[in-house]
Amino acid sequence: MAPENASELTELHDMASHACVLLKAMANEWRLMILCQLAEGDKTVSELQAILGLSQSALSQHLAILRREKIVNSRK
Repeated sequence: MAPENASELTELHDMASHACVLLKAMANEWRLMILCQLAEGDKTVSELQAILGLSQSALSQHLAILRREKIVNSRK
């Protein structure tokens, strides 16, 4: 369905831009593996470290990217 006016085109562009940001955040094999693990259920950082074999620093960086884009959230 083609946009009928400029505001619809702007809205379509905004949605596409948002989708690009989300896809870029997920376009990494480690982040995809993190998401696959979390899709099975909540996991602690320690559990993810043990499963994936990532250092705490690397895992934290990947989780920060996913949190920034609101793909995952953290609990205390």
